[in-house]
Amino acid sequence: MPQMHLDTTRITWLHTPALNVRTAARRIGILLFDGFWLLGPGTVVEMFQSANELADTRSGEDPPYEVQFLSMEGGNVASSSSARIWTDRIDTRFGSGFDVLFIAGGYGAHAAARDERLLNWLRAVQSRTRAIETIGEGRLVLEAAGPT
Repeated sequence: MPQMHLDTTRITWLHTPALNVRTAARRIGILLFDGFWLLGPGTVVEMFQSANELADTRSGEDPPYEVQFLSMEGGNVASSSSARIWTDRIDTRFGSGFDVLFIAGGYGAHAAARDERLLNWLRAVQSRTRAIETIGEGRLVLEAAGPT
């Protein structure tokens, strides 16, 4: 079973902003590959959904967290249980980075760890991303991209 570990000391800034403080939504990216373990990214999404629900948005403000699923080509990505998730294609619009980028595993992560286009994109985004966390085999992709 793939492991998922959130280092709470690295992401303590993810707390919900104080009332009456208007901030831009924090950008959360989840990079998926074919065969990813659905529970890992699903847990991440539910965590940020819960934080959005706890935030006071009655004043019409946007929720504090914006979660985006990403993949190499965009479109449907199949999980290990054959559930399909719609993703955005990685491209230059994500060049400004993320507050947190999660890299999921799956059998597709093994091929992705050798994909120079993906690795170059990840290297470019690393310097503008506050934290990068891996889920299961996602660590192979991060290791192939080099030090953060």
